[in-house]
Amino acid sequence: MSTYLTVHCHFYQPPRENPWLETIEKQDSAEPYHDWNERINSECYTPNGWARILDPKGRIEDIVNNYRYISFNVGPTLMSWLQEAVPTTYERILEADKKSLVEHNGHGNAIAQVYNHIIMPLANRRDKVTQVRWGLADFEYRFKRSAESIWLAETAVDYATLEVLVDHNIRYIILSPYQAARVRPLGQNNWIDVSNGQIDPTRPYRCFLRDRRFIDIFFYDGYISQAISFDDLLTNAERLVDRLAAAIVPSRTHRQLINVATDGETYGHHKPFADMALAYALTREAKKRGFILTNYGEFLALNPPQWEVELKPVSSWSCAHGVARWEDDCGCSTGGQPGWHQKWRKPLRKALDWLRDELALRFESLASQFFDDPWQARNDYINVILNRNHEAVKAFLARNCKRKLNEEEVSRALLLMEMQRNCLLMYTSCAWFFSEISGIETVQVLRYAARSIQLAEQLTGEKLEEIFLKHLELAPSNLPEFRTGAGVYRKLVKPSIIDLEHIVNFYAISSLFEDYPRQHRLFCFEAERLDYQRFNIANLSVAIGRIKIKSTITYSSGDFVFGLLHAGERDFYCAVRHFPGIASYRKAKNKFLNSQDKTLIELLQEIHNEFGPRFFSFRDLFIEKRRDIIRRVSDELLNRLYSVYEKLYEENARIIKALKADGMPVPMEYRVAAEYVLGRRLNQKIHQLTDLYNPESFSEILDIAKEARENGYKLNCNRAAKRLSEALLEKVKQLNTLDDNILHDASTLIALANKLQLKLDISRAQEVYLAYLEKILLKKKRKQTDEFVNPATKLAALDLALKLNLSIDKFTDKR
Repeated sequence: MSTYLTVHCHFYQPPRENPWLETIEKQDSAEPYHDWNERINSECYTPNGWARILDPKGRIEDIVNNYRYISFNVGPTLMSWLQEAVPTTYERILEADKKSLVEHNGHGNAIAQVYNHIIMPLANRRDKVTQVRWGLADFEYRFKRSAESIWLAETAVDYATLEVLVDHNIRYIILSPYQAARVRPLGQNNWIDVSNGQIDPTRPYRCFLRDRRFIDIFFYDGYISQAISFDDLLTNAERLVDRLAAAIVPSRTHRQLINVATDGETYGHHKPFADMALAYALTREAKKRGFILTNYGEFLALNPPQWEVELKPVSSWSCAHGVARWEDDCGCSTGGQPGWHQKWRKPLRKALDWLRDELALRFESLASQFFDDPWQARNDYINVILNRNHEAVKAFLARNCKRKLNEEEVSRALLLMEMQRNCLLMYTSCAWFFSEISGIETVQVLRYAARSIQLAEQLTGEKLEEIFLKHLELAPSNLPEFRTGAGVYRKLVKPSIIDLEHIVNFYAISSLFEDYPRQHRLFCFEAERLDYQRFNIANLSVAIGRIKIKSTITYSSGDFVFGLLHAGERDFYCAVRHFPGIASYRKAKNKFLNSQDKTLIELLQEIHNEFGPRFFSFRDLFIEKRRDIIRRVSDELLNRLYSVYEKLYEENARIIKALKADGMPVPMEYRVAAEYVLGRRLNQKIHQLTDLYNPESFSEILDIAKEARENGYKLNCNRAAKRLSEALLEKVKQLNTLDDNILHDASTLIALANKLQLKLDISRAQEVYLAYLEKILLKKKRKQTDEFVNPATKLAALDLALKLNLSIDKFTDKR
């Protein structure tokens, strides 16, 4: 009897966006990447879309889309980021699901996920429903089909959660074997205890609710899944498949499904190159052992449950105490130092529960003025989240409002919905998973709480923050600098809170460095410049202006004027106020135009009087703009240093040559200058090249590289390598047909990089070129007429393949 195989990967990242800007800010802990999404994508999500299979010589034999061969879910918050940040990977995932539908009798590999990964048993019923509806709507929006299943965060489940899933036509779910309590054959009375994880994971089970409705459940093989995550199974594809094959029990009479489930980030992020092991295991080794690759939906259709299961009352896959990890100091944690506790978990959840319930009362009261059913409107709000445009908002309001709303009411309605969205986001499970309340995951949910509080204040005028902080005072931190959750909030959350005036400050300071058009998008705000003038008073830069700012999320807006002084480097002084009327604004502006003789102190006082009372400085800028300005100042310093180094290098070149001729070492001080000057020259020369494909234009560049090589100088040529990598990819993308000139140009770039000893990033070029060669050269994909003009063209094409470290064996068969 055939044995089936399914590997499920749970791909997920928590929402990381700044709640006020709707963009991910720089996360230093993710270095050298901008943020953790970017880093993990580079290590996992993209590599799994283009997983390499190598031949015995280490050349790339095949590039595999792993998503086509696995069961998977990608969290909605991660998918939305991929769509914007890495659209090629996003499309690769969608493409894999489309192909799996064809290959598995209409059952796709992808399943949905509860929206922002909240622990469902700890949520109230309203939040459970919204999480499922948002998760399913997000899935349908992206995959263009209904989901058969949904991944539960941390596989946390109780029967109340199952009822919500059945209400929404979920056919099956995937759980840990340790979540089952007992089983029995359908129609029989005697139960078998499996509460210690000894359930047979090779078959599906049926779980009945109190009203006899049911949902089917797969239990993954816990032992193999554990070994994949924490042992060395992924260092060798054969070893992995050996372990999977060992799970087959010949004496079983039913058709067996060997299935494992882990965090998808295991394949590449937690375990480097595991994406390659997975690709080889599924496309080569598994077939050799007689496995039939399937997904859960297809297997369930072919093998309906013959057994019934009863679950433990509350359980999850990553806490031995049910779901205590997300509400109590149960001992389950990741990271931290010896002696650390998690006594902060329960007070944190209680604080958020208090806030949720307080805001729910206000939401119902205010939203009932606009919506037929406020909570149903919240469920439907996912359609606005997925399409942030005016048309989606109009359609949402038309479906849910009692009447047509005026402009102010539309904004209030959106404020209410955003208050609720942030209330949901503040329950993202990662906040409780780790060991300390000041961790970035917990700080992030507190930022969502802060945004909810701010929106509530805009709507009602009530100040809930101080009461919320009293609740957080009961959540002890392990770090003395914070003491409690309230300390974490004050030090790490409160400085993030912004309003429209902060956006005006950002615009004003940025305008000294950016040439903004009249209408411009700043994060999730639209800025319209109504007036702007920049001038100098002595050595000070001054900017005065009037702009309108409007949130594209809540439609909140304001008309503002600002006055800005820049005294050099990081000394910015910006005052912002609401537009006082055209006469007052012109009067204030004219004062500054006639203030050429005033001192800095007098100008500061005047800015405060005319444009205050709110005052902003460099520290009030968002972190990336602060760093951008510091970089600009640093660039000026580096330019001055370059002149000094260049002079040192040029004036002492003959002395250094004489030292070298006598076998004497080059002084370190001169070596530093030479490496900096030559590296900068090489980068600049390549950046300035207009013809990257003409060897005659490389002479100066090669001379620089030769000098560096002969003297043992180590040059920083990252910019040059990036320029050549991008040019190579663009050249390969031009190959609609095999063209001798394009092949020559691509080979020329690689030759230049080799001469310069530059390490190019050729990964994307490899993917594009291999796909092209397979399309053109493989017999099964070719027409009768040969597309090559002559054998020399084919030879050049295969030569380029070798230079890109691609195996050419499958392209060299005699025809």
